[in-house]
Amino acid sequence: MLRLSLMHGTDIMPFYTINAEYLNPYAYSFDWINRLTKKIGIPFLPITLLLLLVIIQPWAFYLALPAQLTYVMGTRIRPTELTAKKPDELSRDELLAISEQIRQRMQGEMNAAVAAHGQHPYRWRELWQRMKENRRFFPFFLPFAWPAVFTEFERRFVKNGERDFDMQLDKPGAFWKMIWRNPLIIAYFIPVLGWVPLAIKGYRDNKLGDKKQK
Repeated sequence: MLRLSLMHGTDIMPFYTINAEYLNPYAYSFDWINRLTKKIGIPFLPITLLLLLVIIQPWAFYLALPAQLTYVMGTRIRPTELTAKKPDELSRDELLAISEQIRQRMQGEMNAAVAAHGQHPYRWRELWQRMKENRRFFPFFLPFAWPAVFTEFERRFVKNGERDFDMQLDKPGAFWKMIWRNPLIIAYFIPVLGWVPLAIKGYRDNKLGDKKQK
C-alpha cells in the first residue's frame, strides 16, 4: 500500500471499524485448520466458543453477535511528506520504517475511536427496537434464517444468472419457499450429521470452481 501510494503520489484515507471483534469474540485462526476447511469452500474457520454450537447446529456457522459497528474516518495521510526520496530510491528498511510511522499513527487514531465508540459494543434495546420495526421481515433478521437467504441468493444469482431481482423477504411464507426450492437448507438444522451433505456440496463446488479457473 505504501509503495503504491508513493509511486502514484496518492494519499491514504484510513477508515476504522470499531467493535467488529465483538461479532465473534475470542476467536483464533490457525493456518493448518484453514487449509483443510478451504477444501470444502470455507476460507477460514475461527476457533471460538461458538464453534461448539456450530458443530451441533450447522446454521450457527453464520452466527454473529449483534455488535454495534461504528465506522470512523481517520486523518488523511500523505506518505510523500514522510520522505524526500523517490519510490525507487527507498530501500526495504526505509519503506518498513515509514510503514511503521503510518501504523503507529493509525493505531493512535483507532485507540481514540475505541475510547469514543467502543465502550458499549452491544445495544440490546436498540436491537429489539429494530426487530419490532422490521417485524415483517421475520425471521430473516435472526441467524438461523441466514443460510436460507444465502442459499436462495446463490441459486438465483449464480445458478440462474439473475441480476435484477427482489428477494421478497417480507412476503408470507418466504422462508419456507426458500427451503422448498433449496432442500439442502434442511441440513443446516440437522445436528452434527448435517455437516456431511454440506461438506460434500462445498467440496464439489470448490473443485468445480478450480476447474473453471484453469
